[in-house]
Amino acid sequence: GTAATTVLDNAAKGIAVYNDVMSDLKVTPVEKAALNTEWVRIKAEYTSMVAHAASLAVSTTTFTNAYNALDTTTPTMTSIVGSMTTTTTLTAAQRGALRTQFTNYYAQVSALIKNISDKVAAVAKAQADAKAKTFTTQPAPPYTTGDLWKDGTTIRVCTVSRASGSYTAADWT
Repeated sequence: GTAATTVLDNAAKGIAVYNDVMSDLKVTPVEKAALNTEWVRIKAEYTSMVAHAASLAVSTTTFTNAYNALDTTTPTMTSIVGSMTTTTTLTAAQRGALRTQFTNYYAQVSALIKNISDKVAAVAKAQADAKAKTFTTQPAPPYTTGDLWKDGTTIRVCTVSRASGSYTAADWT
């Protein structure tokens, strides 16, 4: 997937493009070009982020709703950039609705990145916790099956996991 910092940087740039385009009620051909570039970027980013989230079993429902709202608010993004040679005039309500949808989308980008990052951290921690430990002194719980203990010149293997309590010699062979 795309690096989180890149996505957040793109979101900040997108907000700047949007603010410039929506500074009045007219979307000129020049502004449409910038808006179209942002819309194409958003569509590609959406596909990448959904795939990354799905690979980690992270929900994308709110993010998807925010993305879909960008092209269902009237006028739609597709209709605005559909004619690149004419100026599109918006009502104040339409501009406000588009502003709300863009703001919500960029907020959901940040939220999804956080959720993905949190999941990656949790998976990494779980994998690290699942690794066998090697003890060089008498082990004290927690220890798990497969852990090793170098007892002088003897290597012992844990055969009984113990989450708490105290060392039990029968746990090691």
